Amino acid sequence: MHKLLTALPVLLLVPLVSAPNARAQGIGIVSGIRGDATVRHERTAQTQRLKFKDDVFWQDTLSTGTDAQLRLLIMQKSVVTMKELTQLQLREDLVAPNQAKKKSIVDLTSGAVRVVVDKDMLKTGDYEVRTNMAVAAIRGSDLYGTTGKDRTEFCAGPGSSITAIHQNPAIGQKELNNLQCASISPDGIDVRSISLNDYRILTEIGSGGSQNSDHGGKAETKLPPPPGGGPPPGGPGNPYDGLNGCLLCKPNPIKGLGPPG
Repeated sequence: MHKLLTALPVLLLVPLVSAPNARAQGIGIVSGIRGDATVRHERTAQTQRLKFKDDVFWQDTLSTGTDAQLRLLIMQKSVVTMKELTQLQLREDLVAPNQAKKKSIVDLTSGAVRVVVDKDMLKTGDYEVRTNMAVAAIRGSDLYGTTGKDRTEFCAGPGSSITAIHQNPAIGQKELNNLQCASISPDGIDVRSISLNDYRILTEIGSGGSQNSDHGGKAETKLPPPPGGGPPPGGPGNPYDGLNGCLLCKPNPIKGLGPPG
């Protein structure tokens, strides 16, 4: 009995030691949420409903419901915004087996996503959005992507550049710069230019109320505003509204699905 009582405090300490270590493995947080969104962690089969400031991890599969939107702050260096009826997985791979350089990957299964990456992050690692049909390599630093059964579309945001790579090597790849979009089908890649207003409409986060407005984070003042002498005019369909044109910058207090700040 004495030996059992001696060992008991040690056993009780195990959860206290393990919990901080497990939490430290998170690679980001839920920095904005509206409606229903769920996560399935790699080692658990059951999905869980997400809440504001929940931790997210590599290999997590995240989903949004009807009229839902979800924003993630990843490693204080990138913002991933999911529109409604979207599913994706967060992954990290080595760029090459013999290199230490890492590649952050958004595996987009369905729906639409916007990814804004701190340019400093792109100096030390790669960032990609992948679908069943193509890969978008982000060069700097704002991308919108959507995918369905027979078509994928990638768009480079204001002042941004991406490389759209078809899964069929015979079709090849296209460079997209500053408000160019690639419509990708099994047979090819068609490139077109869009206006800034078109891009705002594609990436709008809606005007409904949010479950939160207090966003923690340290990624302020990292991305420049869109070109053209300052931010575009405000409005319910403007993704830069109240942000001085900067999705990773610290905003003024506003309602809705705001960015980290």
